[in-house]
Amino acid sequence: MEIILYTSLFLLEIAALIAFSYWGFHVDKGIFIKVLLGISTPILIAFVWGLFLAPKATYPITETPYERYFKSEYSA
Repeated sequence: MEIILYTSLFLLEIAALIAFSYWGFHVDKGIFIKVLLGISTPILIAFVWGLFLAPKATYPITETPYERYFKSEYSA
């Protein structure tokens, strides 16, 4: 069952990168901007994901701003 979960999460990540690439190639600008955004946006997203958000990230974010707000707001 765990393999299905990890496979679906991986496919969801790939689908997100494809969606960012699709967006980049369909911006209403010149061909140079389309190619630049279509190629660089998924690479940048994957880089940020690998550095900060992945389970084995180099610099993991331990708590989100949302969690930090509620800890400071509702702690006695």
